[in-house]
Amino acid sequence: MASRPSGTMFFKDSVTYKCFKGFTLDGKKDSETEWKVDCQANGKLTKMQQCIAKVCGEPPKEIHALYASAKDEGKVSYPMNSEVVCRDGYTVGGDPGGDFRGA
Repeated sequence: MASRPSGTMFFKDSVTYKCFKGFTLDGKKDSETEWKVDCQANGKLTKMQQCIAKVCGEPPKEIHALYASAKDEGKVSYPMNSEVVCRDGYTVGGDPGGDFRGA
C-alpha cells in the first residue's frame, strides 16, 4: 500500500514511493516508509518494494481477560485490533465502577 506522483517516466527519471499510514517496508514500527525507483536505459524500472502492515505484536496472555475477537489470534498487525473482555471481578484500570471491555 503505497502512493507516488502520477505521470510517465523516461530514462534517468526517478520517483519516490511512500507507504500509507500504518505500513513500513518491513512491518516494523519505526522502519523506512519510502523508496526510490529509477527508469533505466533499457526502459525498465529498478526494483520495486512492498509496504507491509506494521506488526503490533501478540496480545499478552495473562491479563485477567478473555479475548472476544479471536482465540489465539497470534500477532496483530495494523489495522487489526484485539477486543478483550475482563474476567469477572476485574475492570479496565482496576476501578470498581470501571469498564469491563477494552480494545
